[in-house]
Amino acid sequence: GRDVPSLGRFWIDPTSGAVLRSEIRYVERGFVSTEYRLEPGFDVLVPDVMQETSGMRETSGFKATARYAKYRRFEMATDANVAKEPEAPQE
Repeated sequence: GRDVPSLGRFWIDPTSGAVLRSEIRYVERGFVSTEYRLEPGFDVLVPDVMQETSGMRETSGFKATARYAKYRRFEMATDANVAKEPEAPQE
């Protein structure tokens, strides 16, 4: 419910501009690091592994690792017809 000071950094491929890794440190709260990878069928890098540490002391926090797999692409199409409202009669 309040602002938390944080700082972060990114590892960026100088040729493509793609983000390869990101880190964010929440002052006195924790740390999140994410590595990205190519996934067949996608035009962008996707998250591969995210590691999170909560709390600043070994005894009062947790460490977790998430590994991402089985990415799927969802598509949808829309068709919008906008009807113009009739003009109000002039007096």
